[in-house]
Amino acid sequence: MRLQPFIVGFSLLLALLVHTSTAATPSDWKSRNIYFVLVDRFAQGGNSSAAACLDLRKWCGGNLRGVIERLDYIQDMGFDAIWIAPIVGQKASSDTTFAPYHGYHAKDLYSIDSHYGSLTDVQELTKALHSRGMLFMLDVVPNHMGADNNLNNADWASGFNPFNAPKYFHLPPTYTDPGNPNWIATVTNQTALELVWFFGLADLNTEDPTVIIMLNNWVNWVKTNYGGVDGFRVDTARFIRKSFWPQFNANAGMYIVGEIGYGEEEGRAEFGLTYSAEYQQYMDGVLNFPAYLNANHAFRDTTGRIGMDALAAFWTKLNATYKNPDLLGNFIDNHDGPRFLALQPDRALWRNALTYVYATRGIPIVYSGTEQGFTGSDGQVNDPYNRVPLWTSGYSTSTPEYAFVRLLNSVRKQQQWFNYPSLRTVAVNQNAWAFVRGSGSNSALVVLSNVGASSTASITINTQDVLDGLSQFCDLLGYGGCISLASGSTTITVDDGNPRIFVQRSNVTTSAFPSPATTQTTTIITTTTAITATTLVATSCPAVSISSRVDCAPNTPGLSQAVCESRGCCWVPVNPNPNNVPWCFSRPSTTLTTVSATTTTSTSVPCTSVASSLRADCAPNTPGLNQAVCEGRGCCWVPVNPNPNNTPWCFKRV
Repeated sequence: MRLQPFIVGFSLLLALLVHTSTAATPSDWKSRNIYFVLVDRFAQGGNSSAAACLDLRKWCGGNLRGVIERLDYIQDMGFDAIWIAPIVGQKASSDTTFAPYHGYHAKDLYSIDSHYGSLTDVQELTKALHSRGMLFMLDVVPNHMGADNNLNNADWASGFNPFNAPKYFHLPPTYTDPGNPNWIATVTNQTALELVWFFGLADLNTEDPTVIIMLNNWVNWVKTNYGGVDGFRVDTARFIRKSFWPQFNANAGMYIVGEIGYGEEEGRAEFGLTYSAEYQQYMDGVLNFPAYLNANHAFRDTTGRIGMDALAAFWTKLNATYKNPDLLGNFIDNHDGPRFLALQPDRALWRNALTYVYATRGIPIVYSGTEQGFTGSDGQVNDPYNRVPLWTSGYSTSTPEYAFVRLLNSVRKQQQWFNYPSLRTVAVNQNAWAFVRGSGSNSALVVLSNVGASSTASITINTQDVLDGLSQFCDLLGYGGCISLASGSTTITVDDGNPRIFVQRSNVTTSAFPSPATTQTTTIITTTTAITATTLVATSCPAVSISSRVDCAPNTPGLSQAVCESRGCCWVPVNPNPNNVPWCFSRPSTTLTTVSATTTTSTSVPCTSVASSLRADCAPNTPGLNQAVCEGRGCCWVPVNPNPNNTPWCFKRV
């Protein structure tokens, strides 16, 4: 019996030493721009067609092959790393209204769920990413396995791999979650959080040395068999004791970033900045929930909004609290909460919030769909309506949101703020915040505001505080044009609500931005929608008796015929009930034919071939707009406008 601790300790040492990783280091990751993908909702690859998803609570059909086939879409946006949600074998639920499409209900760690594809697909994805110079971050869940477990059955854990016995879990579940999302908010005991069966998910006993060895062995297997994962995002990291993480991080041998709380500083301390920052003493980085919550308060919220002075004060505190702010994961959208645009439609505020993600310290992470201006579905904004399949967008590269994300990715790469660990506020007031990133001639003056598109903000800066005495600046985002700083002080006015990133005029070069093709082109997008009559396989819609008709849920107010039919349901313009409103219905146990199909085609033509009558400003066509910014938006540039004023023109085809 006395030998057992030695044996366990020696086995643990072997687990730590068995694999020598060449994966990316934290330093490699801090310069990256990350695009986050829920595999089931990104792309249907292989022989799959872009079928409609009739129920967002179930599998929609996205797969790893789809990610591989759409890497051009991601890379052309300027991303050089992707993070994908877990892809291991999932535990199905007995609740037929739900499926673990998201990947967080593991059953078999050593398999790839067939909905996503195969191990070969994972290896091909890794190879494809690395051939493009892109990094691969995998979501892992060491805290728990799947839900829907009958603890009255002695072998309830037998289906899990490798944790196939109750001894590997926290039993009995001293703290159980009744499924109320607010339940966790009532827990003030950190130990309780670490033992809880979160939403009924089987909580692994990560205090047990044997469980630790098994987790480390699996990590080593992933590193060997997935073809070269470069980093881990760790789900529900705050539900595991802090002392677990140094060993896990060391065994991973790569950058890991943990999901820690929700960052809400008001109220309970464990959701605050200090609580979140403590975990960076034990792992490389954490997702920056405090910055996310404060961005919501400053830019998104319609009531109770904080001023830019409060946001600047928060960042001063953040810089002094975290071990290394440059390794935090910054974001404004995530798959667990409403998207920014779902609650705040003002695009100027959205652009300020996204610039905040890129221009402050940390690694920017963009959730798939942000670049398409996604909000929600059927009037709903929370999970699962914040997880609409991306193929519904047609993967358009011409949306203003796509262009702005692409531009921010380019600006961050050009400015290389990740090499300058500082953020220096030079002026701030209730409505505007001006801060400097970088150093010397490579400095940038960032101006953010929270007034929105219909209002004006201004801020006065001390000239000597900005960019080491340089005086000529141009806005890389194209909204503020070029300015000269007067001696003493200068007032910058934001009259359109949009952010500014001013740099030394000589630093504004075309080569710093996404290069156009040898022959500059503009893209024409043509969308054609074909609608067919909705029929039942056995019986036409009109022939379904009224007594047999049931709502094609959710039959939300304002549901349109197009949305109804896209679900494969029947539509009648007048409900036979007394209120005489339209009705979207289906008949139980009857398969409906596809009722609509949408095809999107893109054609690129040389800019020089676009007739003057078909040219329109690639707004905002502000004074001082330069060729680099114009082409960074995917637009056409001519040095001399054919109009009488003979000025340069940034245009797109209409």
